Amino acid sequence: MALSGELYEAVIRIVDQRVGEIKVTREDFDRLTKTVSELSGIVRELAEAQKRTESAISNLTERVVRLEGAVEKLAEAQKRTEERVNELAEAQKRTEDAVGRLTVAVGSLSDTVGYSLEDVARVMLPP
Repeated sequence: MALSGELYEAVIRIVDQRVGEIKVTREDFDRLTKTVSELSGIVRELAEAQKRTESAISNLTERVVRLEGAVEKLAEAQKRTEERVNELAEAQKRTEDAVGRLTVAVGSLSDTVGYSLEDVARVMLPP
């Protein structure tokens, strides 16, 4: 079946119209190319930033692990220090008790020596 000239012209007009509606101009293509290029650069920068971030996180993780070890050691040292302070407090109490007993003993000895000296003085000194 052959198309009449009029029908052929109508089909051509419709096809041209549709092609005109969907065709991408050179400017559109250039803008799209530029945008893709810019996005590609941004993605590269983001990938580099991601690598730096991962490296920083890795370093921080290592430091946190070291800090955890140091805190554990400090906690153990603190516990030993507290035990030693308790031992010293007990020793101090025993020392204070002993000093108290010595004070009483020295006081008694002083009284005894004093009385003895008085007795000697009575004998040696004229009345």
